[in-house]
Amino acid sequence: MSKSAYGAPLLKNVDEVKVLQALPLLPGSSGQSEYDEKFIQDLVFAHPECLPVDQIDQGYQGLIPICCELSTPAGPLDVLYVTTTGRICILEAKLWRNPEARRKVVGQILDYAKELSRWDYDDLQRQVSQRTGRKGNALYEIATEYGAEVSESDFVDGISKSLAAGRFLLLILGDGIREGVSQITDYMERAGGLEFTFGLVELAIFRAGEQQLLLLPRVLAKTVVIKRSVIRVQDSQIVVDVEHDAEGPVALAPKQLTEGQLFYSEFWGEFAEKLSLDDKEQDWYKPGRTENFNLPMPPSGSEVWVSAFFMKSKSLIGVYLRFTDGSYADIAYAQLKAEQQQIEEELGMAVEWTVRNGKQSIIATLPLDDPWNASNRQKIQDYFSETLNTFVNVFRPRLQRISEDI
Repeated sequence: MSKSAYGAPLLKNVDEVKVLQALPLLPGSSGQSEYDEKFIQDLVFAHPECLPVDQIDQGYQGLIPICCELSTPAGPLDVLYVTTTGRICILEAKLWRNPEARRKVVGQILDYAKELSRWDYDDLQRQVSQRTGRKGNALYEIATEYGAEVSESDFVDGISKSLAAGRFLLLILGDGIREGVSQITDYMERAGGLEFTFGLVELAIFRAGEQQLLLLPRVLAKTVVIKRSVIRVQDSQIVVDVEHDAEGPVALAPKQLTEGQLFYSEFWGEFAEKLSLDDKEQDWYKPGRTENFNLPMPPSGSEVWVSAFFMKSKSLIGVYLRFTDGSYADIAYAQLKAEQQQIEEELGMAVEWTVRNGKQSIIATLPLDDPWNASNRQKIQDYFSETLNTFVNVFRPRLQRISEDI
């Protein structure tokens, strides 16, 4: 590894000192070395404790590896980690050969962060389930398998908050990262609106014996720990809360929210405070800034959920029960369909049974001239409260029974 600040490590036994040989990391497509990007990725996935995250942001200590190659609209990210408190870490394992490669990987990891910030818990959970082939709340189950002692509701809430705030640790792990470090961080500064912490970690590998390697990861660069500006609506006024940490606040322009995000953030926050359901065991996800307000259904919210929604473009609101595609969805929807007449009598409202793009839904809608008009606010809240309560009462016991029988 030329141009590295590492000296030659010495391995001392009782009566012998051995100078260790540095091993070059090579691109995986070259076929010249087993120590390539895939090697790095597998290593840090299996042993996240080797990553010096405590030197970057102590809030991300105790990383739990969730999966590799998680699919996002920006492409598959290398490694996804979470913490028991719901923090999210994205890692890219890259070899650095020229300035263009550096700029490309920084832009790439920023794109991953941008896409994840548009997701809610259900979105992330579905992608994790698809990648790992696990049913149920795979994200939470993997975390508990690694010893996480946290309730499912607290875990979901923590992940949801991190996604909504874009609160991530972005790590780039590579070899021989020496030249252009300052330019890399400058590039990220120019990206603007950062709501995450960035760390650049160099990995050096030395041969310690025929069957032994010495791996030395260290932090080369990091952003100052940036605390997010949280925008909320209070008494019809926009209020910006700047969070602080032990090192003090960092000046940062608040994330610009659209008119729709502000409306939904205020509406769902107020609605959630007032919502009361007959089924006291029914939970709902923390309100977000999108058109939907989601309640998980058995066996898990990643497979089926009830959602209240706005559809401003078509001047209507509604509530639906929706399944992800898969064998459980096919079985459960078929069993509900067999009880259609009784279900519709219990619902006491007109519903549409649909299958679109492989996803089954049962939908109730209410036309409105302008769903955002303040004069409709109470009517909408009353409709959502009553309809969600009815959907939970009608569908949750049936779905619980079906999931237990399968």
